[in-house]
Amino acid sequence: MVAADLGGTSELVRNGETGCLFPAGDAAAAGRALAWSLDHPADAEAQAAGGAQIVRDEFDRRRVVDQTLRFYEDAAEADARRSGRASGRIFHYGLRGALRGRAQGAIRNRTVAFKIARRLAHAPSMALQLAAQATRRIGVAPRIGRLEHHAAKPLDIPKSYRVAPATLDRPPVISIVTPSLDQGRFLARTLASVLDQRYPALEYVVQDGGSSDETLDVLAAHANRLHHVESGPDGGQASGLNLGFAHTRGDIMAWLNADDVLLPGSLDYVARYYAASPDVDVVYGHRILIDPDDREIGRWILPKHDAEMLRWADFVPQETLFWRRRAWDKVGAQLDPSFRFALDWDLLLRFTRADLRIVRLPRFLGGFRVHPDQKTAAWSDLGAAEMDRLRLRELGFVPQPHEVHRRLWRYYLRHLRLHASFRLGLARF
Repeated sequence: MVAADLGGTSELVRNGETGCLFPAGDAAAAGRALAWSLDHPADAEAQAAGGAQIVRDEFDRRRVVDQTLRFYEDAAEADARRSGRASGRIFHYGLRGALRGRAQGAIRNRTVAFKIARRLAHAPSMALQLAAQATRRIGVAPRIGRLEHHAAKPLDIPKSYRVAPATLDRPPVISIVTPSLDQGRFLARTLASVLDQRYPALEYVVQDGGSSDETLDVLAAHANRLHHVESGPDGGQASGLNLGFAHTRGDIMAWLNADDVLLPGSLDYVARYYAASPDVDVVYGHRILIDPDDREIGRWILPKHDAEMLRWADFVPQETLFWRRRAWDKVGAQLDPSFRFALDWDLLLRFTRADLRIVRLPRFLGGFRVHPDQKTAAWSDLGAAEMDRLRLRELGFVPQPHEVHRRLWRYYLRHLRLHASFRLGLARF
């Protein structure tokens, strides 16, 4: 094989081993290389055979498919880093998917060793699937991330939640803000879930965005028990919450959406935990899912807090989240108004970046209401874009859904074990 040392050819032809290279544009050198090949036919044939083997190795079907897929994966990742666009809207991802689909047919023709390697690469996902199948057989399936687990039934709250413990000598002030906009049909129950706990050091603020339903009548009926009430355009939920928190001074802070509820005894439980744990900055608990009529439709039972997991996904129930004011001040004392959906995840990630200690408490603290008009259901496209934006910021790229699940499989397995223990009566919260 005789070739100029130009472009990809020079990567395949090794001078003196698999052929003769000559400088591009040098006619005299090209002539000498050709003459040598003609004068040494046996050596030239041996070199050609070696070159052919290199070509077969370099352009092997498996190798080309893998290299092509990696190229488009790298291109898609670079595009995501540069633009910050949601992964589903990046052209390269669609092209990568098409290439991967065409490559699946070739997998059947690959060696047994290759198939075993693929199995091992997907072992985390397979382990999760096997665990999920096993738990389904005994009626205990994964629940985390889902908003409806079973048919509605009466809400079952442990009697111990309603027993009022002895009051702390110096109960810390707890400041709660409820942002509201046209949620009047649920607001009275939300307010009652907080006020009826009769916590002695409560600052409860309602920041309404200018509702046109029965919200103002509900607020008027509770005005004498609220620390501050304001109604008018506020620039969105994050801006409204920032306005509400500006009227508070409590050492412990939280917000409760106008369609969610706190469970009985939650305020006292959180206050006592903070009093006994001065090194803890942020806490949250398990979640009960409720329907529009306050009936239970599911529960989220969460493993211990995992800071690495939080970079990939947010399973922290916002209605159970409480933090110290010192943590709030350390991360800028405001929610980011550029977020309309993932503002709680952004706050948690900022807490994590500030090296604040976050703890999941072993108790159900709040009820998340599932109904057709809730923001979580109506803003799915916006939510996906904002979650991709946060993953890009924290991870440096926008992962595909299957990549997120593969990263979280250990967390899911811990959830499965804890949820199964609860369902079987081995764990109580």
